[in-house]
Amino acid sequence: MFVLFSFANSSKLVLLCIINLLYSFDLMVKRVFVVLKDSFMIKEKNIAWAKEQLQTKQQEIGRLPKKDDFDETTRSRIKAFLGPWPRALEAAGLKEVKQKQISQRR
Repeated sequence: MFVLFSFANSSKLVLLCIINLLYSFDLMVKRVFVVLKDSFMIKEKNIAWAKEQLQTKQQEIGRLPKKDDFDETTRSRIKAFLGPWPRALEAAGLKEVKQKQISQRR
Protein backbone atom coordinates (compact mmCIF):
# COMPACT_ATOMS: atom_id res chain seq x y z
CA MET A 1 0.00 0.00 0.00
CA PHE A 2 1.38 3.38 -0.94
CA VAL A 3 0.72 6.48 1.03
CA LEU A 4 1.09 9.74 -0.77
CA PHE A 5 1.82 12.91 1.12
CA SER A 6 1.24 16.29 -0.24
CA PHE A 7 4.19 18.67 -0.15
CA ALA A 8 2.59 20.55 2.74
CA ASN A 9 2.25 17.40 4.88
CA SER A 10 5.81 16.24 4.21
CA SER A 11 7.27 19.63 5.07
CA LYS A 12 5.28 19.61 8.32
CA LEU A 13 6.69 16.16 9.07
CA VAL A 14 10.25 17.33 8.39
CA LEU A 15 9.68 20.36 10.59
CA LEU A 16 8.34 18.17 13.41
CA CYS A 17 11.38 15.90 13.10
CA ILE A 18 13.74 18.87 13.29
CA ILE A 19 11.92 20.25 16.34
CA ASN A 20 12.08 16.84 18.01
CA LEU A 21 15.81 16.56 17.31
CA LEU A 22 16.48 20.03 18.70
CA TYR A 23 14.45 19.30 21.81
CA SER A 24 16.30 16.00 22.32
CA PHE A 25 19.64 17.74 21.86
CA ASP A 26 18.63 20.44 24.36
CA LEU A 27 17.71 17.78 26.94
CA MET A 28 20.99 15.97 26.34
CA VAL A 29 23.03 19.17 26.85
CA LYS A 30 21.15 19.92 30.06
CA ARG A 31 21.81 16.41 31.38
CA VAL A 32 25.52 16.65 30.55
CA PHE A 33 25.70 20.01 32.35
CA VAL A 34 24.05 18.54 35.45
CA VAL A 35 26.44 15.58 35.47
CA LEU A 36 29.47 17.85 35.09
CA LYS A 37 28.20 20.19 37.79
CA ASP A 38 27.57 17.28 40.17
CA SER A 39 30.97 15.81 39.38
CA PHE A 40 32.66 19.15 40.16
CA MET A 41 30.73 19.45 43.43
CA ILE A 42 31.68 15.91 44.42
CA LYS A 43 35.34 16.67 43.67
CA GLU A 44 35.21 19.80 45.83
CA LYS A 45 33.60 17.82 48.68
CA ASN A 46 36.28 15.13 48.40
CA ILE A 47 39.06 17.70 48.54
CA ALA A 48 37.45 19.35 51.57
CA TRP A 49 37.09 15.94 53.24
CA ALA A 50 40.78 15.10 52.67
CA LYS A 51 41.93 18.47 54.04
CA GLU A 52 39.71 18.01 57.08
CA GLN A 53 41.16 14.54 57.74
CA LEU A 54 44.71 15.92 57.74
CA GLN A 55 43.85 18.95 59.87
CA THR A 56 41.92 16.86 62.41
CA LYS A 57 44.75 14.35 62.69
CA GLN A 58 47.26 17.16 63.27
CA GLN A 59 45.11 18.51 66.11
CA GLU A 60 44.83 15.01 67.63
CA ILE A 61 48.54 14.16 67.57
CA GLY A 62 50.05 17.65 67.85
CA ARG A 63 52.44 17.32 64.88
CA LEU A 64 52.35 16.99 61.09
CA PRO A 65 50.53 13.78 60.24
CA LYS A 66 52.54 11.03 58.61
CA LYS A 67 51.18 8.50 56.15
CA ASP A 68 51.40 5.82 58.83
CA ASP A 69 48.99 7.80 61.02
CA PHE A 70 46.15 6.78 58.69
CA ASP A 71 44.75 3.44 57.62
CA GLU A 72 45.46 2.37 54.02
CA THR A 73 42.03 3.35 52.68
CA THR A 74 42.02 6.84 54.18
CA ARG A 75 45.64 7.43 53.13
CA SER A 76 44.86 6.36 49.56
CA ARG A 77 41.82 8.62 49.36
CA ILE A 78 43.74 11.62 50.72
CA LYS A 79 46.50 11.09 48.14
CA ALA A 80 43.95 10.60 45.36
CA PHE A 81 42.23 13.89 46.16
CA LEU A 82 45.25 16.04 47.10
CA GLY A 83 48.23 14.44 45.38
CA PRO A 84 51.52 13.16 46.85
CA TRP A 85 51.85 13.40 50.62
CA PRO A 86 53.94 16.61 50.77
CA ARG A 87 51.52 18.35 48.36
CA ALA A 88 48.57 17.07 50.41
CA LEU A 89 50.02 18.61 53.57
CA GLU A 90 50.54 21.87 51.69
CA ALA A 91 47.00 21.82 50.29
CA ALA A 92 45.63 21.34 53.81
CA GLY A 93 47.62 24.36 54.98
CA LEU A 94 49.76 22.30 57.35
CA LYS A 95 53.07 22.77 55.58
CA GLU A 96 54.54 25.76 53.78
CA VAL A 97 55.24 25.52 50.07
CA LYS A 98 59.01 25.67 49.56
CA GLN A 99 60.38 28.51 47.40
CA LYS A 100 62.10 25.96 45.13
CA GLN A 101 58.73 24.36 44.34
CA ILE A 102 57.10 27.73 43.69
CA SER A 103 59.78 28.69 41.13
CA GLN A 104 59.51 25.27 39.42
CA ARG A 105 55.74 25.64 39.03
CA ARG A 106 56.13 28.90 37.09
